Amino acid sequence: MKIKVVDDSMGSFKSSSAMKMIHESDESKNWVVITPYLDEIRIFKDPTKPEFKRGFLNLKKTRKLSEPKNLGWGKLKSLKELMVSKSDIATTHALFKYADEELVSLIKANDYTLVLDEVMDVIQPIRIKKVDIDKFIEDGIINIDEFGVVSVNEGVTYYKRYEDVITTIRTGRVVSTGESFLLWCFPIDVLEAFKDIYILTYLFEGSLMKAYMDTFGIEYRYYSVDKKTYTFKDYEEPNISKYKDKITIVDTKNVNSVGDSRTDLSFSWYGNIKHDKLIGVLRNNIYNYYRNIVRCKSKDFMWTTFKDYKGDLQSNGYRSLKTFCPHNARAVNTYADRTVLAYTVNRFINPTLVKWFKFKGIDVDQDLYATSEFVQWVFRSAIRNDKPITLYCPSRRMRELFINWLECK
Repeated sequence: MKIKVVDDSMGSFKSSSAMKMIHESDESKNWVVITPYLDEIRIFKDPTKPEFKRGFLNLKKTRKLSEPKNLGWGKLKSLKELMVSKSDIATTHALFKYADEELVSLIKANDYTLVLDEVMDVIQPIRIKKVDIDKFIEDGIINIDEFGVVSVNEGVTYYKRYEDVITTIRTGRVVSTGESFLLWCFPIDVLEAFKDIYILTYLFEGSLMKAYMDTFGIEYRYYSVDKKTYTFKDYEEPNISKYKDKITIVDTKNVNSVGDSRTDLSFSWYGNIKHDKLIGVLRNNIYNYYRNIVRCKSKDFMWTTFKDYKGDLQSNGYRSLKTFCPHNARAVNTYADRTVLAYTVNRFINPTLVKWFKFKGIDVDQDLYATSEFVQWVFRSAIRNDKPITLYCPSRRMRELFINWLECK
């Protein structure tokens, strides 16, 4: 297995180059394309359609990419049937998380090559109390091996309220942090089953997938996009300076009155009841920015916060769902016409994940992770098409990280 991380800036034709590679490849090659969203599947399946504006590729030929269907027994079975017939496949990150041993065998048997459009969520905390995990261990319900993999000791009774947790553990995808935390972890053998892997992303160094692959000792090499030939070449540092004069960052006290401390506007900050009044101030600041400072129309506006607190920040002036873009959005072009942005979150890696990686000897860079997430969100907007944008970010930490990125510090 060879993993090629195509780490190039947004709008650098990573996806287009992958489409050219797939559709013009030898018939003996078998492909699996995995994207975050269903809409992106349509583009990979037929990039020559006029509405996708990929005519510049001048494809010599196209291949048929099949999408798993839910015919009453689930898309996973459909995915397996497509692999049995050695079909080229396009599907989503969400479906691929359910990959099992049978799917691993089919991937290996048919020498599939994977194109992963954007990094996946490969590790997530399981919601269970520490006292309950300790009880599991004490009663002999679970076992934790030397690698931290958790398994169920069959034949041992347990409370039915733990059925979902036990079922998840039985998949072989649950690991322990060594400090009584349990995590769902994407099985590394699924990646190892592919003949080759291409990961299309930007700032891979700050991603959890990179930390995950380092944890399991998976080697990879960085590549860039050759914009003249739409092929992949040896890595070159992307040119970020070209965006500097096209992004106006609002830095006035009247709208940046909330967000000075390092942890302000983090998920835990929003959940702290003592900040209710400040959230009200932030809501008014967003409205002031939207209505008075930039005076934009709703069709030009794009904003975000944590999903749990979206309602707390919405005012009548921007209630339309069309203006909201999830803070973790990637590989989507739906908002590529938006020129006025409001980013009201402060991103940190879940502390449980940080502890697990540290337990495994891997240090994660919180600031690089935050920068990566912020940049990905900003580039859902018109800047990806080299159009000027105005950006409001009340978190001083996130604002400074973004400025440092723009200035290549």
